[in-house]
Amino acid sequence: MDWSIVKFGKYKNRTLPQIIFEDADWFFWAYKEGALQKWLPKYEVELIYKRATRIKPKDGCYVKHFLYTDGTSWGFDFIPIDEAEKKLP
Repeated sequence: MDWSIVKFGKYKNRTLPQIIFEDADWFFWAYKEGALQKWLPKYEVELIYKRATRIKPKDGCYVKHFLYTDGTSWGFDFIPIDEAEKKLP
């Protein structure tokens, strides 16, 4: 699929898939405010939103989120539940 390029704001010249992996918080904020639907094709915005809100870990796993020091998302991975529980205090 050829994704539209964002032509405004903090993530100008990026696509929605690039943005959701770089800064999911910004994407969800912009979605809630209606900024994305105003400037980008609605089907692209809704597809990314639908996919981003339906990420499910594999059976027996948790999702581990990686964040930059400023709190923005770096990505995620799946880790086994028993491994995650070993790291609990």
